[in-house]
Amino acid sequence: HSESLIVKLPVQGGFIYDLAKHTEFYDKEPVFYERILPKMNEKLNCEFSPTAFYSPRDKVVVQSDLAPDYHVGDKENQLDFAHAKLFYTTLAKFHASSLAVHRDDPTLFESVKGETLYSAGSALQAWIELGTK
Repeated sequence: HSESLIVKLPVQGGFIYDLAKHTEFYDKEPVFYERILPKMNEKLNCEFSPTAFYSPRDKVVVQSDLAPDYHVGDKENQLDFAHAKLFYTTLAKFHASSLAVHRDDPTLFESVKGETLYSAGSALQAWIELGTK
């Protein structure tokens, strides 16, 4: 038996690297996949994402590859009603399960809450706002 995996590593160089080293850019995602999402899945007996695996390396996320069963939708025609309904139903379950997990253990979310990049008065905020004018 073999399994294809996706390994998400921090960028090593360039603009994103320079930006990330001054923020918690890569710190939150592993915590979410390893500690929070499994509890959310358990609440509703629903899998919201690919299976995540423990990584001994800091700031690394390892997940099962969904490519064999994944289909990219048609960008021109977008979603039909049945698929849009499925999406919004699943999104509602995702948010409901996060609220239920937070209700049971509010401290679990402490390490992932708060804005990572776009904080008020930051250089990134000014850069984005200038770029969208």
